[in-house]
Amino acid sequence: MENFGATLFLILFAIVTVYLYLAVRRGWMRIGPSIVIGCIANPLLFMMYSLARGNMFLQALLVGLVIGLMFTALTISIAAYFRNNPAATIRREGDQ
Repeated sequence: MENFGATLFLILFAIVTVYLYLAVRRGWMRIGPSIVIGCIANPLLFMMYSLARGNMFLQALLVGLVIGLMFTALTISIAAYFRNNPAATIRREGDQ
């Protein structure tokens, strides 16, 4: 493992993303605080990953913001959809 720091930041990014999904989907947190946590943690972790990979600061900042905010928005919107529509996740026996 040549660049363990980059791998560590990517693993932390994945853990935060999975936690955000579970927190919203299971109702552990409201959507508002989840958005705030996600909009801070995910871009920061992805920016640190990009810096650890050797990118310049401005490139790492832009990549972190775009990828981090995109993953946060998608994760929370998907989790909120499935929390509000539980029938969409249940397959009935007659629908096979």
